[in-house]
Amino acid sequence: MSSGPANQTRVFYQTDAASFVIIAASQNDVNNWRSDKTIPLTQVVDSFQVFSLNKGSEGELSKASKLELENAFGTSKDVDVCSKILSEGKITPHRQHQGVKQF
Repeated sequence: MSSGPANQTRVFYQTDAASFVIIAASQNDVNNWRSDKTIPLTQVVDSFQVFSLNKGSEGELSKASKLELENAFGTSKDVDVCSKILSEGKITPHRQHQGVKQF
């Protein structure tokens, strides 16, 4: 489900070796999914793209490689990775920055 940047939420997940983020439609959607896993992921995530972060949760986003996902999650299957991040990740509001392209 695609939503406007004002409602989007980042879900941040930290492993020993890397940090990852996915963009969710809203914080409410993530919380609802966490309590009811029958809600389709397509209603929760903005896309199934997983990003890796440079410099912690406020760093620059780049698309995570299959190798990064395999090393961190044991799979590069987007549904499995997104489910793990949504289940165990930290929800952070998606902030607009002037002059910076939002994902």
